[in-house]
Amino acid sequence: MRVIDRRRGLPVALGILFLHAARAQGWQAAALNFPGHFLIRLELHGERLILDPFHQGRLCDTRDLRELLKFALGPEVELGPEHYAEIGNRGVLLRLQNNIKQRLLRAEELERAVAVIEAMLMFAPASPELWCDLGLTQARLGSLRGAILALDNFVQLGGRDPRRAEILGLLQQLRRKLN
Repeated sequence: MRVIDRRRGLPVALGILFLHAARAQGWQAAALNFPGHFLIRLELHGERLILDPFHQGRLCDTRDLRELLKFALGPEVELGPEHYAEIGNRGVLLRLQNNIKQRLLRAEELERAVAVIEAMLMFAPASPELWCDLGLTQARLGSLRGAILALDNFVQLGGRDPRRAEILGLLQQLRRKLN
């Protein structure tokens, strides 16, 4: 409600309002899995448009999308079909929560960040990245048992994640401290 009242907010929060308004009109609207920027695709009468909710819903053309992509991922990255892929409502919610989590971590509000990560895990319990974030944040707080539990989950779910060896070493250190 604060986003509506202030007419300002996180791009994802603004995007949720755009999605709701478009869908209430009977339009096909979807959030896109675009890195570093929340975008919405509208389809109406066979025409597709991409909107940027953070900039008052301005229309984005291919040039705009390339600029946004290169800003987010670097000058060598090229626009591809994966950048137009839809994310569902759960993905939108996780993206919103991820923005909040990142802000809290940057502000060193670790207890609040843990609460956000735990809420995210209710929607994505099989996410190795979230378990890793939870474990690392718990470790920074000195919550050894919580950190060990979360990092064990990361290791079990993480597969071939490049951080696996580092996390295994951290787990050994945490277990030694606990004993």
